[in-house]
Amino acid sequence: MGLIEFTDNQSRFFIDTIQLYDAWIDAFRKGIAYRGGMHWKKAGGKQYLFKTTDRYGNGKSLGPMSPGTQEIKAEFQKNKQQVENRIKTLKNRLKDQARFCKAAKISRVPRIVTSVLRELDKHALLGNNIMLIGTNALYAYETAAAVFFDRQLTATQDMDILWDIRPKLSMVSDNKTKQSDLINILKKADKSFEIMDRQRFRAVNSQGYMVDLVKRSFSGCFQTTLSIMVSIVLLRFEQEWRNHG
Repeated sequence: MGLIEFTDNQSRFFIDTIQLYDAWIDAFRKGIAYRGGMHWKKAGGKQYLFKTTDRYGNGKSLGPMSPGTQEIKAEFQKNKQQVENRIKTLKNRLKDQARFCKAAKISRVPRIVTSVLRELDKHALLGNNIMLIGTNALYAYETAAAVFFDRQLTATQDMDILWDIRPKLSMVSDNKTKQSDLINILKKADKSFEIMDRQRFRAVNSQGYMVDLVKRSFSGCFQTTLSIMVSIVLLRFEQEWRNHG
């Protein structure tokens, strides 16, 4: 197994990108609380502060107009603007950073994979209830060890996701996550994703790229599998370094 170590420049770009992404995802999740808007709504001859929660105008009343509700509205609008500005600034910085990463040749993960993982991370599912497995997981081992694997090892036309069904999978909306909810997340990454009729565990997009949802069947399965994978990878690293030592 051929291994190529990161250069100092590549390591620096990688660390900077991780820090920038962490700041962006933190701002994005905080921004969820400020989705929708607040406005005054007249009912029964009185003005009520109404908080909308979606684009269809659904929401709830926060009470009649008063110094308290006026302050709530002003604070909400101020914080909403601050969060939106922060998200926009960080997103633009990430776009610039992406060009630096490409120039440094560390942008190796296929775009469709990063799009799907980013959507899962937005919903705080990645690494909690959902985890990437299979060939595409090798990219995570690359970055953890600061090395590049041979391209032949990471060549694949599908993507496997380990779906942990023991705890209730919860979306940001607090709805219990079902397979249909996960498909909706995939559609945010690529609108053409659909569940295959004959293989209900598999979604495929218009380009033929497949995402497999593998349900976890018992408690010790993942920990044991992960330990074995880590041991194998570390052993191969050690053998490679000894061969070149």
